[in-house]
Amino acid sequence: RAEFPMVALAAAMGGHVRVGLEDNLYLRHGELAPGNASLVVRAVTIIEAMGGRVGSVADARRVLQLNPTPAPSAPPSIAAGGAPPAPP
Repeated sequence: RAEFPMVALAAAMGGHVRVGLEDNLYLRHGELAPGNASLVVRAVTIIEAMGGRVGSVADARRVLQLNPTPAPSAPPSIAAGGAPPAPP
């Protein structure tokens, strides 16, 4: 319910933002989000409208002090941030 106001508040304070269906199922009051992408698009829209910049995957890996490249054992779709393949 308060996810997007918190996105705006965190962005205004120079903080980091995380959105996803794990945290919130709604795009707006009473409207279920069709997927994570719609939540991300809304957060990006809010941040950019406030004059902020959304970081890249490389930026996030640097901030979190992770390897700059994903582990070679991860399938390419997962390493690129995609969904894991469906089970057989």
